[in-house]
Parts: sequence; structure tokens; C-alpha cells
Amino acid sequence: VIIKIQVRSDNISQIFETENARKDILRRNRKYNILKERVNMDRKPKPDTYVEPMPQKLFYQLVKQFQKLGGKVIMGADAELYLDSREAEACTLNGYTILFRKRPGRAAVYEELIHAAQFRDGKNDGSIRSVYKNEIEAKRQLLVRAKEFQLTEPEIRHTRISLELYERELQKLEKGDTGNDSI
Repeated sequence: VIIKIQVRSDNISQIFETENARKDILRRNRKYNILKERVNMDRKPKPDTYVEPMPQKLFYQLVKQFQKLGGKVIMGADAELYLDSREAEACTLNGYTILFRKRPGRAAVYEELIHAAQFRDGKNDGSIRSVYKNEIEAKRQLLVRAKEFQLTEPEIRHTRISLELYERELQKLEKGDTGNDSI
């Protein structure tokens, strides 16, 4: 913060009545400058990998609705270890079990709820082909409903990129470029 003070020359003698007062002001100013250099007063930009957590109240409302369907949400140290091994923010194991990190983002929560519904609807047969198709369907739903779900710009950007990757992988699989159709 820069503050400009306009001082008339006849007021200078009044402001600095003594040499000690002037030195005291300069010393305090130097301390402030040193402090300002040591502490970055600007907010650091958030990295591209930062995910804004879903508000907890909304998260727990969605979890409660999922539990009414017979679903179970697993969080904690074991879930974190498993998610670390998969490099994922969340993971749907079946139609009734979802693992989440401590503070998941909106996109992850809604996507996993979509995947759980896909499992319950019999859309996931365990093949890599069905996994790709379900990922594509879920990401398209997220993008169509991005405003309703209040997804952040980074979440939308990541979803678009991820959608393109899954579409390319599915095309390769359907062309026969990959030799495996199972996980």
C-alpha cells in the first residue's frame, strides 16, 4: 500500500522539530519495509490443481440422500490411502459405495453420484469399454449441468479435458488400437 502525503516546505520544520524525531520516523519506516519484504502481503495464486471444496452443508445433504438409497460413503485414512493409489479425488466402488477425500470438490461429488447411479442401472459391466462410456456420460452430464451444480471454472476446464481424453481412448479401443477390453 502506497500512501502519498503532500507536505508544504514551511510545514517540514514543524513536522521534524528535532533530528531524533526524524530518525525515529525513518527507523519505523525501515522496520515496516523489512517486514513487508519478509511477509508477502498479496494472496498467492492458487495452483491449477487446487479444487475448491464443496460446502460442507451441501455435501452432507447429498450424502444423506445417497444413504437413503442404501448407499455408504467412506472417508478417512483408509479411503485417502486408496484414493492416493488411484490418484483420484473420489471413487465409486459400486452402486452403493463411494470413497471421498476429506473435502471433495463439487465436480467429484456429483460425478461419483452419477457413477453410482450408472452402477445401479447396470451400465457398468466391468469392462474398460463400459468404464470409458460411463466416464464420458458422467462428464457430459457435469458440463450440461455445470451451472446447476455451481462448478468452478477450473472444475469445468478439467472436466472438458478429461472428457476429451476418455473420448480419444474409447475411439482407440473401438478401432482396435488397444489389445485389452478389461480392467
